Amino acid sequence: MYDQLSLREELREPVRVSIHGATRAGIGLAWQIGRTPGLELVSVSDPDLNAASEAARAYGGPRVVLGPDDPLPGWSNVIVTPDPAFLFEKRAELGIDVLVEASTSAGPSARTCLTAIKQGIHIVLMNTRLDLILGPFLRHVADGYGVVVSSDSGQRHGGLGRLIDDVRLWGLDIVMAGAVGGSIPERGDIQLATEMAVLANAKGLRPCAVGMELPTLPGVDDLLHQIDFTRYDEQAVIECIRCPGSPGGIFVVGRCEDEIPRRHLSEMGKGSGPHYVFHRADQLGPMDTVRAIARAGIEGRSVMSPENGRLVDVFAYAKKPIAVGELIDAAVAEASCYGLIDVCERAERDGRMPIALLEPVGKRCPIAKRALGPGEPIRFTDIDLPPGDLWSLFRRQEGVLQRRRPSPMVDQAVIAFLSTS
Repeated sequence: MYDQLSLREELREPVRVSIHGATRAGIGLAWQIGRTPGLELVSVSDPDLNAASEAARAYGGPRVVLGPDDPLPGWSNVIVTPDPAFLFEKRAELGIDVLVEASTSAGPSARTCLTAIKQGIHIVLMNTRLDLILGPFLRHVADGYGVVVSSDSGQRHGGLGRLIDDVRLWGLDIVMAGAVGGSIPERGDIQLATEMAVLANAKGLRPCAVGMELPTLPGVDDLLHQIDFTRYDEQAVIECIRCPGSPGGIFVVGRCEDEIPRRHLSEMGKGSGPHYVFHRADQLGPMDTVRAIARAGIEGRSVMSPENGRLVDVFAYAKKPIAVGELIDAAVAEASCYGLIDVCERAERDGRMPIALLEPVGKRCPIAKRALGPGEPIRFTDIDLPPGDLWSLFRRQEGVLQRRRPSPMVDQAVIAFLSTS
């Protein structure tokens, strides 16, 4: 990949990138793009223009604040703007190849991504919430426009996807995959569960239990001695473990029954089998996101996407007593809710709500219709959701996943959706 990017640099044909969301990760990515051969930053968009300007400064070079009615600057300028939709419509003049969605919302960001897809722009999702709740729908639409939607290669789920591919390439069956560290968050951590659910939907895995078990072990290799893998009935599972003093990282457990590779693995110090642990300590965040950008922009391929639809999601539970009429603001959702990873078929049969749907629409927040106690699952019947992009697209996605095949009606519906304010 580095050689391909270097060639793009030499030929002066860089992959041109727009970033939506000047979060900490977005700012870090802007810096990395400025130091990676064969990549150029076209624009940074964020409602907070100061944050967007900070990201443009991290990239380096001249920058200009631009609105829809302003003339386009030369290619050497990084455009700073609150909303990038008008830039996508001028893709031919700006040469935008890839949009990196790095914001933290799902509904508004989905509209941004769909606008870019309609103009033939590839998508890389640093936004794990959006990747989980609407990733299958975005991928379906992107297929129709001949572009790709890719998960982020720099976060735990992206690194695990690569490690799973490696282990499968070596001829082993996947048994378990997950994160490891001395500071793995407590059960119910939304970010950890979201990353693991994105991985599960891409690779066909299931959580080992509702919310995962999160065992504490002396070290990652102790998985082989302290976990009975036969209880998963041949189903590859997601699990995360705590190892006090561990620097963290990701792991995959593979199984091999054949004598020849088992002999090789034993000679390499991996044990006698049939189960083997493969561990990588480093996840470099935005520094490695450029891998996903290059894969999309040069090869038209994703590093990982929800190949299996919505097998798994993160469902909402009350963290504290919630009164009738109480507002639930997703910006501070962890104050009132926590999330547990679970299989969609089981959770939605019980009417449980994906936690990503508890997102405000403008200033309108979800409202509790009945009192909820701590630890109680939050169901669709318990909450009034404000109408908006997220809920509308989630329902469209349900129709797509039920059909499991391309439909011109979906394309028309997306066009109609994008034409609304």
